[in-house]
This record gives sequence, structure tokens and C-alpha cells, in this order.
Amino acid sequence: MDVVFVKPLNAKDTLMLNADWARDNAASATWYGLAVYWRRQLNARHALTLRAEIFRDANGFATGTVQTAKEITLTYEMPFFWQRSALLRLEVRHDFSNAAVFDAGTKKQQTVFIVGIVQPF
Repeated sequence: MDVVFVKPLNAKDTLMLNADWARDNAASATWYGLAVYWRRQLNARHALTLRAEIFRDANGFATGTVQTAKEITLTYEMPFFWQRSALLRLEVRHDFSNAAVFDAGTKKQQTVFIVGIVQPF
């Protein structure tokens, strides 16, 4: 099951909630996730988004490890230079878990920097 709720707060700010729940009956396994987003439109071409998520895999079925994983991400979005229909997204994301699942299973947290290009078609 997947539920998404979007609430514009004003002309520049939007909140979003995304909740997921799943079950594999054959394995008697369940897992769920919850994400909250706040997006701020800085001007017509630039935006910031702050996202926080939690994912609970009580049986280790979805991820291979019994864990509760969490993350927080800050994204800066702007047009992709010469290709105005494309978006350039720059992100910094911090992930943490109650199990050592990062860096070949040696760490419980990690920080990553991501550059992404989104091209609508």
C-alpha cells in the first residue's frame, strides 16, 4: 500500500507525506516506510527540498538485514544550464541504521553527495 499526501502551504512552500506498507504472505514478512518532504520554491527556477525518511524491515526481507534505516536529505534544484527543460539536482544525504549495513557492513551510517540530472520527455 502506498499513500501520498501533498499540501501546498502558500505560493512557495509545499509539504508532502509518503507512507508505504508491504507484506509478503509466503514469508510472513512485513516492512514499512514513511517520508516527509518540505519544498521551498526560491524563485521561478530554483528550489530547496528537505526530506526525512524512516524504513523498518523487521524481518530483514526487503533489505536482507533486520533494521530500521533513516535518512535526511537536502536537495538544491535548478535548470540544467543550456538544456532549460532539464533539472540539475545537487544533494547531500545522511543515512543511518541500527545495523551495520554501510561500507560493506562495517558502518551504521554514511553521508553521500549526489549530482543528478532529470530530463522530462
